[in-house]
Amino acid sequence: MEPIKVAIMSCNHGHARGYYGIKNDPRFDLRAISVAPGYHDRIFIEKLEGVDQYDDDEKMLDAHPEIEAVIMASANWYHLKQFKLCFERNIHILSMKIPTLDLNEYDEILSLKKKSKSIVCVELEMHYHATPYRVKELIEGGKVGKVTSFIATNTSHNPMWWLPWHGLPEESYGKRVPIKPGSKICRGGCLTDHPHIFDMLRWLLDDEVVEVYAETAPNIRNSEVEDFAFVTGITKKGITFSLDPSYSRTENPAKIIADGWEQYPKRVEVNLSVFGSDGYIIGDSYGNWINHTGLPNHNYTSFGCGHRYGYGGSIDDFADAVRNGAPPTITLERHRNTIAIIDAAYRSIYEGKPVKL
Repeated sequence: MEPIKVAIMSCNHGHARGYYGIKNDPRFDLRAISVAPGYHDRIFIEKLEGVDQYDDDEKMLDAHPEIEAVIMASANWYHLKQFKLCFERNIHILSMKIPTLDLNEYDEILSLKKKSKSIVCVELEMHYHATPYRVKELIEGGKVGKVTSFIATNTSHNPMWWLPWHGLPEESYGKRVPIKPGSKICRGGCLTDHPHIFDMLRWLLDDEVVEVYAETAPNIRNSEVEDFAFVTGITKKGITFSLDPSYSRTENPAKIIADGWEQYPKRVEVNLSVFGSDGYIIGDSYGNWINHTGLPNHNYTSFGCGHRYGYGGSIDDFADAVRNGAPPTITLERHRNTIAIIDAAYRSIYEGKPVKL
């Protein structure tokens, strides 16, 4: 197929570097990148040497009218502006995992999309990992009988020491909203960064959430956004669930992410359990890592093995949608209900009571 002329916007999302491999992918022709101010030395852009670089998205798109598609790899607060720029030009978009956490803003993006010819895919890499697919096969094959409950965790470090916008409520959540009345901690932390288990809940069970109750706890870091959240609830099918998306991993803060900053047991864990009338399934959705103690810092180190850039199949999905007209796996429209669960969890924490969707 003819290579897709593509650009990467901002490059300061932690997943951005997973897409730098498009520079050497025959399906793509990487024409330009934009870099958020203050992030030039934090995001490995030396790997994109030789690609035109800009500090402003609009200038980049004006200078490269041939661009057909972008990978939107920016802080959450900036997405609406970037969506507008792309929709005006009918540019296709692969958006990082949170288009926006403001449901009114989300609906504005959907409205703008209807007036455009742009294809939009949302990047949620767990959706393409082998473990969730196998779990879905087992559920649909009746191996656990009638599903009664679902448990999932998505725990990690807080990347704000490397990517400061993660610790700024205005840039992570989009505005400053206290997690509870009178609290100095604001929305924009773990709930904002870990939508994967909320997506897998809906996808694996082919179900929607009707009510959530969520709680938080004191931070373990000096951060303005929440480290901990615990979300429980019930689905339309009557399945109860509990989700833990907390920033509960520790780390060795450094200027940029590098081997040796991890702390035992893992930098990230994404686990799930499905219980039914006839059995149960336990799955590790993020287990393809080699973990060892040794060089370079003589402490616990882990590195990915078996990963393809673009976090599994999302880049394949995007290329297929843009060139072949295949329906995207995760669309803006589909993803809105996942964001609505997260929004309800934040409201539940603030109000101290269950919230219906």
